[in-house]
Amino acid sequence: ANNYIRFKPAGAAYIDHNTVGQGFYFRTSTSSSLDTTPLTVSNTGIGVPGIIQSGSSAGTVTIIGGSTNQGGKIVLSGGNNTGATGSGIAFYSGASTTTPTERMRILSGGNVGIGTDSPATKFHASTTGEVYVATIENLGVAGNKHGLWIKSDSTWSSSNLLRLTAGTTDTDTFIVNPDRVYIAPNVGIGLTNPQRS
Repeated sequence: ANNYIRFKPAGAAYIDHNTVGQGFYFRTSTSSSLDTTPLTVSNTGIGVPGIIQSGSSAGTVTIIGGSTNQGGKIVLSGGNNTGATGSGIAFYSGASTTTPTERMRILSGGNVGIGTDSPATKFHASTTGEVYVATIENLGVAGNKHGLWIKSDSTWSSSNLLRLTAGTTDTDTFIVNPDRVYIAPNVGIGLTNPQRS
């Protein structure tokens, strides 16, 4: 087999190996066994039996789906990173030639955001326009087809099991506590201007 390491005038370098299935290897031992190989690169992809990490606790590791058209992208940030992604994980996606857009983020404290890069709660979904933020659907064919279960172990009357607000000032319209239901201001069925609560 002919093996080459080639350097181009523009500064690029690549390894040429004409044996199918082989590429280049980084070893941590003088043994010829591939079991001691922490990184392999071949025509079938990259093999890493160990850990992929950045060179700094404040660094990032970026995984990109495509070359020119990236498509999907994941950014993993180190524990001391104070940049845009903090020390969490950011997920991006984009079609065709568009630049991938961040779709979901997991902060270092565990908060998960979809459509927002600063989730304020354990699960925070946000969107704009005349679309629903979320859809909960049960397509079961038998038994009890439950849709949503909201559970709280607190018995305090001030603990909100469910709270619905409206408007830019978050005006409460519907609240469910362990011992009461609050509806404001008025409730109507089949009415656009209900006069009673």
